[in-house]
Amino acid sequence: MQDKKNIPKVKNDSRDRHRTKPKKAKSGGVDPLVHTLETSNSKAWSERRKNAEIVADKLEEAGFHKRAARMRACLRYVQKVDHSCGHPGYTSTSVNGVNVERCRDRLCPMCNHIDADKASRELTAVLPPHISRHGLYPHFLTLTYLNREKLVEFDATTMNRQMKRLLQSDVFEPYGYYGAYWALEVHDTIKGQWHPHYHVLLLTEKPIPLIESGKRIGNWQNDFNQAVSDEWFRITKDSIIVKGLDFNGNMRELTKYMHKGVQCLNKDKLEELAKWSKGVRRCGYIGKLYNNPEIKAAREQHGIDERLKAGDGPTCKLCGCNEYVVTLLRWNGSAYVPDRVLSYETHETYEARAGP
Repeated sequence: MQDKKNIPKVKNDSRDRHRTKPKKAKSGGVDPLVHTLETSNSKAWSERRKNAEIVADKLEEAGFHKRAARMRACLRYVQKVDHSCGHPGYTSTSVNGVNVERCRDRLCPMCNHIDADKASRELTAVLPPHISRHGLYPHFLTLTYLNREKLVEFDATTMNRQMKRLLQSDVFEPYGYYGAYWALEVHDTIKGQWHPHYHVLLLTEKPIPLIESGKRIGNWQNDFNQAVSDEWFRITKDSIIVKGLDFNGNMRELTKYMHKGVQCLNKDKLEELAKWSKGVRRCGYIGKLYNNPEIKAAREQHGIDERLKAGDGPTCKLCGCNEYVVTLLRWNGSAYVPDRVLSYETHETYEARAGP
């Protein structure tokens, strides 16, 4: 069992560690989907863009030249929508079907945020209605592995099989295992070891008993949690840390990233992660959720709804007005600054311009 008592708490200095000088952006791919990310200004975008420059520099140093070039080109421009009513606007990668370029690299801090936001919206639209329709019980399960010095000691295919084997084991049979959505994360510890683990949204046909009072309210009862831990150890041969609790509805916890603070890794660690994560499946549906016609139809409908929403043009969420100004923000090496105004129009004039 991993000892956490003697690990000192350290302040999160992810914004300052390994900071290097950003390089000039180059060309990249075009994102075909709509991603509205924030209802704030461009400060958070600038911070992520700086982190992307750091990661790109280290990838370049590690020999991933093309990958680094694409990441430097990622989101050189973003679009800022300001409503004429004066209510807060938002920053986006797509307004009225006009997209900006991004690299879509799973280690890119910018694309990680975009993909996590997109996946979170999809899961929120797809899974809760399915859970309610079939009378299922959602649980949030965390499965960890024993920390190791080298990432290559973990085989992602074997890990996925072990995770599925646990969910299909006899320990969940009394509660009617239905299916799950899983996500794989890999962190580095302060001791320099790798710490892979799974976050699983587990669905059962019967409720799993929970602790009803005290500090651990909402967690699985100790006897059942221990039984799952024992089965996990039997399957993995070395890992015993398992935590199950009632799901609070936060889909973002399942989709947020593959590695937190990737810009803080040194060159050797980043090179190791870049090689190991290539082609590794990071998330997915299993059990009765996999290849489920209802889930497929709901995902397709969500995609249609997203595109229809984009076609409506920017609308203020507070007052409903559809007059706005779109400003193109350009990355100047340290922050996003206004480049030029793209349009000033209402939804009606946009529809007229778009044509049939």
